[in-house]
Amino acid sequence: MSIELEFLCDVCGGRIEDNQGCLEIRFGEIHAYREAKAEWERVHGTGTVHRIGELLTFPEVVPWRLFHDRCNPDPDAGGYDVDVRYVRTWRELLLWTSRLMAKNWLALTDWPQVIGAAAEGRSGRIKELSTGDAA
Repeated sequence: MSIELEFLCDVCGGRIEDNQGCLEIRFGEIHAYREAKAEWERVHGTGTVHRIGELLTFPEVVPWRLFHDRCNPDPDAGGYDVDVRYVRTWRELLLWTSRLMAKNWLALTDWPQVIGAAAEGRSGRIKELSTGDAA
């Protein structure tokens, strides 16, 4: 039995069918994160011990989003996207992860949390769907 992954839209909550949506990261947000991190490091330093209060102000990594094409609030934002049709199984998701690892910006995103939550069954956005249950 193969396991298919289903993806749910961050906007409407509906299932994203093949060719109708994607996982998306925005380059503008990656640029803003790099600037915010550089500023934080300028203020707080690097390679030193930091207080909890300082660490709480560290910039959040850039989130991956899931959208139907029709629900994307800013389809022309510019970024990198993966159509859900390419990552429908765990094997495909792992293969795509290996491709993403070559990107110099991947570590600036929440990709590890996205796939980790899905693998642990605690994601509200990526879920396992037995092939026999597919609509």
